[in-house]
Amino acid sequence: MKVQKEDASKDMQWTLNGFWFIATDGWKISEVYEDYDSKIIIVDESDENKEHWEHTDYGTIIIPNNEHKIDPETGKILNHKEWSKYYSYEPKEVFSADKKLKLITQRVYEAERNSDGISEVLKEVSTGKTIASSESIAFRDDKHTNLLEKHYDNLHFEKEIEEKTAAMLTLEEFYQKELGNLKARDLVLKFIKNQKVFELRYDGHCFVLKKIIEAKGFISVFRKTKTKIIEKFKTIEDFVDDFFKDSNWFVTSSPMQRDENRTNNVFKKFAIYYFNALRRNHDFSFESYHAIQRWENYFYESDTIKSSEFKQYCPSCKTKISYNPRYPKSLCRDCCSKPILDEEGNVLQFTNVGFSGGLKIIYKTKEGAVLREDTSQIEKLCFIDGEKYIATEARFGGIVIQTER
Repeated sequence: MKVQKEDASKDMQWTLNGFWFIATDGWKISEVYEDYDSKIIIVDESDENKEHWEHTDYGTIIIPNNEHKIDPETGKILNHKEWSKYYSYEPKEVFSADKKLKLITQRVYEAERNSDGISEVLKEVSTGKTIASSESIAFRDDKHTNLLEKHYDNLHFEKEIEEKTAAMLTLEEFYQKELGNLKARDLVLKFIKNQKVFELRYDGHCFVLKKIIEAKGFISVFRKTKTKIIEKFKTIEDFVDDFFKDSNWFVTSSPMQRDENRTNNVFKKFAIYYFNALRRNHDFSFESYHAIQRWENYFYESDTIKSSEFKQYCPSCKTKISYNPRYPKSLCRDCCSKPILDEEGNVLQFTNVGFSGGLKIIYKTKEGAVLREDTSQIEKLCFIDGEKYIATEARFGGIVIQTER
């Protein structure tokens, strides 16, 4: 790479502090910035020859890169001995305000990439226990947030989450709130069944179920409609008992988007309780779960209901697990740790191909010897305790094992 004085007569893409940076032949300048701590100019250039690029097993590409350190006054390209004069490479200790935590930081020269890194260890003073450690790049264009600062940022964030979660309501609390706010003419539910539109309203005394028999304009516009009263219910519980007589109500009926200011979600508790019971017993198919999600999305209100109110259970041992609507039939951690076999009795181990995901299947003997590896499949039929399951790559990394259907 070459550094020249900036020339206003030329079209120059990468300039800083009056200098013009010209990449080595076959390379390109990818970034130019001032180091936050020293104001040394950092210039990164990368190799454009794709034959030199390295394709890893993780599905990523390593492109050869050179990082140059430039004297901001002279424009000279500095070697390590020259740029090291700007920094201290001695360990530094910083204590938290309460003296309970100690951060040990050291700048380190990394010869393999001809650059500096920062090594950090955060320890508990009273026990000497390491709370966190990290290795990071040293040259950057913004202030480095150290592990001690991140620790307190995380504590502050966790406190905010705890306070926010504590303020959320249980389904019963939410139900009592909605019941107390119930007013005449409130729309409680609007749904389609057998290609007919129905609405449930509170008239000040009871809950009235009506069928829309004529609608002018779009079907979702209900201000100018003719309706027919189907039935009246003294309480919302009476309506629920009647509505749930069809055990498949969430499939045969579809919720419609509310389009009025006065709506009331007094029905929500009963629907979520119903779905929780289905998830406990796994009385649903993957196909019908789309209908469950349609109803749960209809009732969704951010920052209102505690997430713990939505229940999910392992289909094998029935243990309660974290609610994950993307994988409603996923096995718990303990069941996934049991021996997993293929159709021929070989032991299977699943992992991601790399950081970018993918499914890697490792076939082993019962003694643990590796027979072969396979990355060509997107899912794999497997057996745990004699039952069939499907292993796939999880949406955001990892592996998920679910029932076959």
